[in-house]
Amino acid sequence: MANTFLAQSKDFLTAAVELVFPAVCHSCGTRLNYPEKQVCMGCEAELLPPSEDSFGKSLVHQGDNSLPYQEEDFSFSFARAAVAYDQVAKTLVHRLKYDAYQALADYFALKMAEALENYPEFEDYELVTAVPLHRVRKRERGFNQSELIARSFAKYSGKSYAELISRKRYTRSQTELDFHQRRKNVSGAFSAKSAAQGRNIIVIDDVFTTGHTINESTLALLEAGAKSVAAYTFSRAIG
Repeated sequence: MANTFLAQSKDFLTAAVELVFPAVCHSCGTRLNYPEKQVCMGCEAELLPPSEDSFGKSLVHQGDNSLPYQEEDFSFSFARAAVAYDQVAKTLVHRLKYDAYQALADYFALKMAEALENYPEFEDYELVTAVPLHRVRKRERGFNQSELIARSFAKYSGKSYAELISRKRYTRSQTELDFHQRRKNVSGAFSAKSAAQGRNIIVIDDVFTTGHTINESTLALLEAGAKSVAAYTFSRAIG
């Protein structure tokens, strides 16, 4: 009886808070209606899968310049994403990383778990880890968005999470740099724990742009003895 009363009280309090401070879509700002959470159905409909071309030979866009690359140039076995990095996805990622709406990490993870049915190649990858932030940047931001996504993704997908990678040195934000600077910026910046040995590992991040950060994370895991590494992100900014 007490538990039922407590649950009803919490439901009433939640309803009262939402009446005074209604939940709004993190993309367009419109009021959310049940069962919408974090993103309205209209904006969610704009979250489309990446094009198939983005998983083969693709173009990495840097302003007016497009640089071709082959996925085979990287050390991870393959890279996949739940959605393309279009306007809605871009807005949501910004809201998570820079406006600290951490509940979006769980939303990203759920979308990624739902998209797994399109990517059976992940079936043999049982361990999940995240691209790390340097401790200084994590202290400044208060959280690592990739870690939040990875932990929730592991929960939704039934896989295991482990903190396997760390940054050996502080690096500039990749958003400030061009294609070639990004590669140099993160080169050799990561190390990995021996717990990676013999494991098939999924490295989680919020956005795949040039791929250099995830690739350097992959190299650290392989150096630590990982059997295979795959990259999985909420969005993909190429193709």
